[in-house]
Amino acid sequence: MFASIILISPICLAYAIAESKISGSLTDQLNTNAVAVGTSNSDDDDEKAKKDKQKEKDEGGHQTIQKTTSGLVLFDSLTNGNFNSHQLQANNPNGWVYSGSAVAQNAPINYFEDKAQGLHLGVQAVADGQFAGFFAVTPHISAQLHHAVLTMPYSAISDHSFNTGLYVQTSNGLINYVTCAASVSPSGILWEIVHATGNFTQATKFETLWSEASSQAHTRDCTIVTNGDNFLQVYLDHKLVYSSNSLDLQMPSPFNVFLEVQTSTKSKMLFATYKDFYSTASPEVSIAGAPAGGTVKIMHKGSAIATGSVNSEGRANIDLGKFHFPLSGSIKVFNDKGKLDAKTKGDISIWGGDTFVVTAKESKHHIEDQDSDLASLDTMAINHNTKVETMLLVRSVN
Repeated sequence: MFASIILISPICLAYAIAESKISGSLTDQLNTNAVAVGTSNSDDDDEKAKKDKQKEKDEGGHQTIQKTTSGLVLFDSLTNGNFNSHQLQANNPNGWVYSGSAVAQNAPINYFEDKAQGLHLGVQAVADGQFAGFFAVTPHISAQLHHAVLTMPYSAISDHSFNTGLYVQTSNGLINYVTCAASVSPSGILWEIVHATGNFTQATKFETLWSEASSQAHTRDCTIVTNGDNFLQVYLDHKLVYSSNSLDLQMPSPFNVFLEVQTSTKSKMLFATYKDFYSTASPEVSIAGAPAGGTVKIMHKGSAIATGSVNSEGRANIDLGKFHFPLSGSIKVFNDKGKLDAKTKGDISIWGGDTFVVTAKESKHHIEDQDSDLASLDTMAINHNTKVETMLLVRSVN
């Protein structure tokens, strides 16, 4: 089924002040009014401060939760505009490399992006039965969670086969990877999770870890979580379909992540689409400085969607791998008696791998300044991780 995968070759790698002159009498009047107004505002401020203090006391709000680092490593909606292949190459802040065995074979390829469907990759075999592949691949990234929405537009094809997938592969040159993929043939669609190992030229061993032929779904939301060593989890449409911590993956980080199509069909060019790509440092969020023995809850629309226990060191790690990122929600920390101890200031954007710390609540203006600075962490993470030199990626052909 995935004979095409053998053609995946090694990686050799390589975002006035205006002044007014006023008469003395009018100035005195304005000053008098200012004093009266100032006194009134001061009373209002005192009353508001009392109410805020009481509210904090009622809520246990003497602590706040601040994001310290962002877990976002790479993000691309793949719906950035209507771009042809030349425009994609020229406007490439994330450092995607477009290549594949089809290029070496001089096989027909096409790729473009639109705002509605995302990134389109197309390929056509030069001869029936001879696989040709074409991909978009990231630079080296150190991240454990990788996500994309894959669309296989065909229910069946007239001859041979065509597949599309999200591949996570070691960047050391060996053709060792895991993939969440869909293939189509005259008999219909098959979704699979495959682990492959090989040498520096090709994959030589394939293991199907999960497959589903009964579903004729054309679009699926795929999340791969792996450490590259022994652990692998795969979510389809945010449901866990495969999990193991005893694999021999042989995929040391950093990784390259591929969006790839392959076909053995000469009759016409076949396309697949991709959108909403992101990689995060981890599927978990970490909260430090919480009361030992307490509980941390991730809240979404007023309900707790994930919960974690605080260990003796005051830290809680909560797995959010099944959720779509960024997750809009809040974080609440409770002590061992169930009383609210700390919370974020309203809803925030949460990415896997984010780290937070419980801190003493400070003045309103200081916290607002901190919020402004910390809100830029995700943007800073994107800018930092996309300022990667784009390296020439060469794939050899058997």
